[in-house]
Amino acid sequence: MTTRKAILISNPKTGRYASRRLPPIEHIYSQLSSEGLELELVATGGPGDATRIAADAGRKGVCDVIAD
Repeated sequence: MTTRKAILISNPKTGRYASRRLPPIEHIYSQLSSEGLELELVATGGPGDATRIAADAGRKGVCDVIAD
């Protein structure tokens, strides 16, 4: 059975409480990984990053893009 590949894209500087976002994202990453999903966690660094990251992931054969 082939492992399903996914990417989890997070913007750590969005919202009022940005400093609190990363630990919950890491928890989601851990939960999904424990279910057998081959998952990569990527944080954006600036405008347009999420779009670029998602497009690159698609070209690399990633099945699912999860954005927060």
